[in-house]
Amino acid sequence: MGFWKKDRFDLEADIQEMVSIATICKNTADTFLDGERRYTEDEKHTAMHGIAIMIECQVEKTMDTMKRVFELDEYRQGVKP
Repeated sequence: MGFWKKDRFDLEADIQEMVSIATICKNTADTFLDGERRYTEDEKHTAMHGIAIMIECQVEKTMDTMKRVFELDEYRQGVKP
């Protein structure tokens, strides 16, 4: 994650990305339930773990953006990265 300054619009964009992930979760669940293809329990489990990892990555990115916007932790004025 680069070291450039971020603003509230970057934070809003990161939060909006979480809505996209929620849509992916809903579409995945709908496909598992109503789709033509039948998925194995292992495939469903793997898919859900993949989505969980996507969420964890997005949360990490959003937290970093929030720290940059509000100059917290390692982004405080006078603190070197």
